[in-house]
Amino acid sequence: MNYKILCITALLYLVALPANATLILTGPGGSSVDTNPASVFSLTTTESGTISDLNFFIGIDAGCCAYDNTVELTHVESGTTARIWTTGFETGWQFGDILSATFDDESSNVFFQTALRDSDDYSILPGADFQAESMLSIFDGLDVFGTWQLSILDVEVPGENDVLLTWGIEVETINVPENTTFFMFLVAFLLAHRFR
Repeated sequence: MNYKILCITALLYLVALPANATLILTGPGGSSVDTNPASVFSLTTTESGTISDLNFFIGIDAGCCAYDNTVELTHVESGTTARIWTTGFETGWQFGDILSATFDDESSNVFFQTALRDSDDYSILPGADFQAESMLSIFDGLDVFGTWQLSILDVEVPGENDVLLTWGIEVETINVPENTTFFMFLVAFLLAHRFR
């Protein structure tokens, strides 16, 4: 066995392995976001990588009731949209003025059907996590690169001066090696084999 070829092959294979990364991308806030038609906020990233898991987070300080909004997240380049939640008027489920929560497919809490609320003012307890209405795994396999849009629509009682404090995505990515990496690997292997 030619150990020179083996070592070069092993080294180049390790260089070519995919690398995992965690990205936290935050979009802009805004005031009076409970509108009809919807208020739309965008964040753009030049980061690149294949999404393996995505969580969405949001903070709203509502003039009255954050639950009467319908919220969606869209990856513009792919045209993929996930519904985070639909106005709670249809379910009769209400919460108070403050919403600060993370939406995660792995959460065991279903939004509008959970009791993670303060007993005094019905605000969502800080740090609560929920499943979104749509599975966020709909974004898995996409490239994180590009523009992400948050849409907030209030068809019930718009104009209550809800304030968007924060929003964004936390993304686990797999950075797959480019074809050039594999081409270099092949060339190096053939050269090492030729001149052994």
